[in-house]
Amino acid sequence: ATGIFWNLSPKFNKTTYEYTTTISGIYDKVTIEAVPDDSNAIVTGTGEYDIKTGMNEITLIVTAKDGSKSTYKINILKEAERNVNLKSLDVLESPIDNFDKGTTKYELNVSEDVNKLTINAIPEDSSASIIIVGNENLVSGVNYVNVIVMSSDKTASKTYQLKVNKEKSSNSYLKELKVVNSNNEIIPLNPEFDKYTNSYNIEVDENIEKVIVSATPENIMSTVTGTGEESLAFGLNTKVITVTSENGTINTYTINIYKNYNLNLKDIISDIGELTPTFNKDILEYNIKLPNNETEITFIAQRESDKVKVLGNGTYNLSTGNNE
Repeated sequence: ATGIFWNLSPKFNKTTYEYTTTISGIYDKVTIEAVPDDSNAIVTGTGEYDIKTGMNEITLIVTAKDGSKSTYKINILKEAERNVNLKSLDVLESPIDNFDKGTTKYELNVSEDVNKLTINAIPEDSSASIIIVGNENLVSGVNYVNVIVMSSDKTASKTYQLKVNKEKSSNSYLKELKVVNSNNEIIPLNPEFDKYTNSYNIEVDENIEKVIVSATPENIMSTVTGTGEESLAFGLNTKVITVTSENGTINTYTINIYKNYNLNLKDIISDIGELTPTFNKDILEYNIKLPNNETEITFIAQRESDKVKVLGNGTYNLSTGNNE
């Protein structure tokens, strides 16, 4: 009925009366056919037989017209069945409806936060083992997870394939945000970095000509723009970093970089008298005592930075008493 023929061992010869053949454990029936050498002889024992696992003996008797008989014996060894079917297959994150052991391919949809499936696969044969391949670190888009049923003797297997469609990520957060100067020294952010905080401030001295901004997304599939080298002007410089997630969600982080002017003086020189106390750039108020006959005084204030202007240099008329 199957259309499959098994070879006898030894090869058939009419004077050889015992044979052996081996069939797969997946077959439950065999059909025996025999043709007598003498067309007048009668053969009994042919037909369909149920076959059990192990050795099965089938006897054929050929009866000649004169009544003489010849007996042929066929020993059929049925191998143990290697059942590599699943009895059930369940996935917690995306239940499989109407599982059928004969269907080996399924398609599932999972959310963006699923990195691994929770699979419960039970084989029909309790001695079979289950091997799951591809169920680690699921990426956005299409993933393939294979559930393999392996027979106990490891000679047969069956693979059930899960096509897992994972949603694109909406994660548009940064994992790290860093600003360094040209010497690769970190410039602290204020406040300290937190992925949920979108605005930061930093201050740099006037000698800092540029900074380098780097940013690392929390999800490697996100894209980040706005990083890199930034030349600084005096005063406020604004750097905007944009994070775009896989599904197009946009998040922006702003760094306000204030480059300070050096407003310190290097010295204050007067044409008469002496400053009290002695000049110090951190001291903002001084006194000079002069005789009554002095009617004017000239000041020259020297700046530390050539990036600023000094107002107030020049000659001042003096009157008796305090002059500011």
